[in-house]
Amino acid sequence: MKKEWDKIFAESKVDIKVDAFIRRSGMRLKPYLSEQEGAGKE
Repeated sequence: MKKEWDKIFAESKVDIKVDAFIRRSGMRLKPYLSEQEGAGKE
């Protein structure tokens, strides 16, 4: 299995369950991800 891990992992099936809620709905002018990427550059 160790030698074929990339093949086995690529073909595996994954079930994902997400339990989420929206705190404040509204329009954001800047995407959240771009804020996170810029935070480490300071």
